Amino acid sequence: MRNLLLLTLIALCLAECTAPQPVDGLTRDRLTNHYWGLRRFLGNKVAHAEPEAASLRFRPNGQIDGTASCNSIGGSRLNWSATTVGNAGSFSHNNAQPMIQTAVGCGDRRSVVVANDFWQRMDAAEAWSLQDGRLQITFSDGGTAELVSITNPLLGRGSESGRKTSNNFDHK
Repeated sequence: MRNLLLLTLIALCLAECTAPQPVDGLTRDRLTNHYWGLRRFLGNKVAHAEPEAASLRFRPNGQIDGTASCNSIGGSRLNWSATTVGNAGSFSHNNAQPMIQTAVGCGDRRSVVVANDFWQRMDAAEAWSLQDGRLQITFSDGGTAELVSITNPLLGRGSESGRKTSNNFDHK
């Protein structure tokens, strides 16, 4: 009887230790309470601009929305989840759902090109990780994007003060 009780306790402990854990509150807040502005895309630097070339936001409900230059993007096509560690996770794609985008004419053509390329690649996004305040996204072909926390990009005030640029894509 004593051995059975001991084995039961060990089994319960192992089950609890390996069960998926929810994202802790701190990590969820760091992800969902921020807009993330694109700063590096497929090895190229993306300079801060107003409006941002591209941004995204992790929604608490698992969906993702964002901006493509001066346009808003949303819908339920792209979703996120976190690993048990909480500072990394994956994306899922529901191709039966549309990605909705406004169609405002934006003045900075280069920003629009970078933004459209980024959001097209998000259809192949596989994983994300959060380290040292930077969000990294990995695409199915191994390419990456790096984003930093910014204020609401639709307000026209990025958290990186100062310079404006009309050339959002600076080559290395």
